[in-house]
Formats: sequence, C-alpha cells, structure tokens
Amino acid sequence: MRTPLPTEPTRRDADNGLYDHGCDLVAAASAIRRAAGAPEATRAVPAVLGCMESALQELMWAAVALEQTSADHLEQNAHEHPSARTWARWTASRSDAAASQPGS
Repeated sequence: MRTPLPTEPTRRDADNGLYDHGCDLVAAASAIRRAAGAPEATRAVPAVLGCMESALQELMWAAVALEQTSADHLEQNAHEHPSARTWARWTASRSDAAASQPGS
C-alpha cells in the first residue's frame, strides 16, 4: 500500500524551492550573458531589456519579502536569541522606509 503524498508543502520543501529558484535565476542570467554577445541577438535586445526590467522589479519586491520574512522569524524567535528583537525591529524599519520611498 502506498503512502499518500502530503498536500501541504513542508518547510524543507519551501526552503529547497526558494533556493532552487535562486539557482534558476543565476542560470538564466548566465545564459542571457552568453547569448547577448551573438550578432543574431540584436532583434531580441528590446524585449530582453524589458524582461530584465520586469525581473529587477520583481526581485526588488522579493528582497523586501525576504527581509520581512527574516524579521518576522526573528521577532517570533526572540526568546531564543537575545539580540533578535533589536535586529527584527531594525530590519522591519528598513523595509518600511524602503516601501515608503517615492516610486515604490
């Protein structure tokens, strides 16, 4: 008899998935760098630059989310780490300040 697969992703799956996406990001950037030197790539330049702009915007928001996730984790586990509460407040205030900047 087979064991049913869990329907909810585990914390480890989320960790691995996030890391895998980071690796995919590096691989894609490397592939774009290699392909960019080909003379035949000229027609794709405007589209690729648009993709890069969109990707950078998404990465900015991903960085904000990662910072908030880290701050939340530290805040929730402050009892385990004496300086965690201070760190969590500091990173949260940085995220709030970045989010309130014009153009964000």
